Amino acid sequence: MVVLAVPAAQFLNAFLSEAGKDGYKNLKLLIQRLYDARKAARAPKGGITLVDEETSTWINLPPDLPHEALQQLSEVDLKELPSGTLRWDSKTGRWRDAWDED
Repeated sequence: MVVLAVPAAQFLNAFLSEAGKDGYKNLKLLIQRLYDARKAARAPKGGITLVDEETSTWINLPPDLPHEALQQLSEVDLKELPSGTLRWDSKTGRWRDAWDED
């Protein structure tokens, strides 16, 4: 598992503003490269999780995360999550609290 423990909002805003129009594309590329680097490992695939230092919220970043998910991520209020874990719901096309019912 790769865990990035940072102030999530600041990390996303800084990363995306520095990268300009290609910010979301570059962040997606970083996530994909981390997953690609694990393919040759003998250990299980694992996952990538961004942990917000301010709220202790865990944000799961799966390898198939779409561009729109990264765009929406900077708009999510992490203080409003009862479970403390955020996951992308590909069926609804939005971020959801892990405790949300399907």
